[in-house]
Amino acid sequence: MRSLGVLFAVAVMSGCAAADGEALDDAEQPAQQSEAAVVPEAESEAIPRSINIDIVGAVIGPMKSDSNPWDGFGSVPAGVGEALGVALGAPTPYVAVASFLQTAAANSLSKPDPFGTATLNDSNAITLANADDNTENTFTPNWPGRPGWRNVAYSTDLRIRVTLQDEDIWYHDDIGVIEINSRDIDAAWASQHVYPVNVADQSSRQLLFVMLSVTPGS
Repeated sequence: MRSLGVLFAVAVMSGCAAADGEALDDAEQPAQQSEAAVVPEAESEAIPRSINIDIVGAVIGPMKSDSNPWDGFGSVPAGVGEALGVALGAPTPYVAVASFLQTAAANSLSKPDPFGTATLNDSNAITLANADDNTENTFTPNWPGRPGWRNVAYSTDLRIRVTLQDEDIWYHDDIGVIEINSRDIDAAWASQHVYPVNVADQSSRQLLFVMLSVTPGS
């Protein structure tokens, strides 16, 4: 009999094969484009000197780094972590992870109540969501009001630090503190869509993707 992890992995890869290169139409998904849709560099326009940067949403992992659920007690089945590893190693990780998070196995898990902040170059801080206006019980939050920065002077020195927590009654759990650099901003511009920046390796797979949009400034 195949292990639970193998069955999860099969489900992930089957979903990935069906969705690879296609827009996801699930209402809860924070972006409608996969990495596969990024415009090749030779075909994309040069990034403008002035840009708008929006932090549209995020994708949160299905469990904490210690394999415990976001809420409640007990541990998440080992197969979930195995399937997540398969999805993150797929040719289009965002599509594979999104497909996995739509499975019954993932939907049965407790989900976090994400909120947090983002800072541009250590000085321009914005609120993505707070404990009062955040979307609760979701792996794929969309931030209210599409927070970001306008008319940012493009530079290879641009850095965005995103800090997320899971709202709880007694104390908030850390989800992750990650950094987005100018290469990620370049990729988001080239995609001409909301772009999933893979940050899983910066957060012990608790925060998987940050959804980034880059458009021309004025």
